[in-house]
Amino acid sequence: MLSRLSEIRDVKQIKKLAQFCAEDKKGLSTVLKRLDQGVGREKAIASWILSHAVEINPKCLNDKQHALLIELVKSNTLGTIRRNIIRVWQFSFPQIEDLKIKIIDLSLQMLSDLSQDLAVRVFSITVLESYLEFMPEIREEVIFLIERESPNPSPSFSVRANKFIKSSNKL
Repeated sequence: MLSRLSEIRDVKQIKKLAQFCAEDKKGLSTVLKRLDQGVGREKAIASWILSHAVEINPKCLNDKQHALLIELVKSNTLGTIRRNIIRVWQFSFPQIEDLKIKIIDLSLQMLSDLSQDLAVRVFSITVLESYLEFMPEIREEVIFLIERESPNPSPSFSVRANKFIKSSNKL
């Protein structure tokens, strides 16, 4: 099934493959390879599988794989891929401090870029909330970016923004 990712058409298959990849390092490696080197729809499906696999098993990624994901966010402009990779970082955190800083920086860039897909920006808020304890000084910048949208936020943006503000007030 991993050899024909572009043929997947339903969420059941995605979740079944995600469960497999969450438990099987070789399967996870194959999905990451397709995300990196695949073509077209195959990359998007691989990113979707990966985001669900990491939700199931947050410890399935190592720092080298996190570094690859950082590069893939930078090199891909497709919102689907960016959204799913950023979603990964809601559940899984690298051990290396430099990688954490790069993820924070990317998330801030995605949140501040109004041309990004809304889902990318919303997931970025959640990632930044997860990193508040690691780097509390991001609080003011994130709140500034959130308030910039306060006149007309979408419901999903409002929910995540309010959750971030509540979490940051507890620090």
